[in-house]
Amino acid sequence: MGKSYTFGGRFARERAFSWQLSILASNWATVLRWGELQIL
Repeated sequence: MGKSYTFGGRFARERAFSWQLSILASNWATVLRWGELQIL
């Protein structure tokens, strides 16, 4: 039982990390796009 619990917690942590990573990537894309507009 504890083993499945730790696996579930690890899965949730990895999912949260990938979710934060995708948000960070989208934010970077927005910043880069805004920078290109400022340069042009």
